[in-house]
Amino acid sequence: MAVDEATLLARRRAVVDWHRTLESVPGSGWHRDDAQPRETRDRGLARLSDRPVGIQDDDLVYFCGPDVAAVTAALRGFVEKTTAGDPERLADRLGESGLLRHALKVARRYADRTDAVLTVPSQDYNGCLFALADAGIVVVGADLRG
Repeated sequence: MAVDEATLLARRRAVVDWHRTLESVPGSGWHRDDAQPRETRDRGLARLSDRPVGIQDDDLVYFCGPDVAAVTAALRGFVEKTTAGDPERLADRLGESGLLRHALKVARRYADRTDAVLTVPSQDYNGCLFALADAGIVVVGADLRG
């Protein structure tokens, strides 16, 4: 059963607010002077509160609000990067990696969505995460019910 956008936006807001709280407390593990955020910055990754939030409910994962545009843009970029160049070389690369093949299929499926809420079934979620990670995007996972 689909979850309404207002519920998803409220849950996303609660997750982001909690992450901002963690980022403001020295010693929380996420404060700018703690080791993890320094490593995150060194690797060029977004702060915890700036990452897309994938909200899971049963076997569906939802992206909402500003995360939809960020996720779909990264998926489009993954498709363009992966399919650029020599088609024969692409076939060789895809033949070597079932995960890459799955991620490309998933990225193509969701890259051009313009819905206010992007809904990804759990069987496609790992492919989505692979494509997003390739773009340097790390998703924060959250359960709908907290």
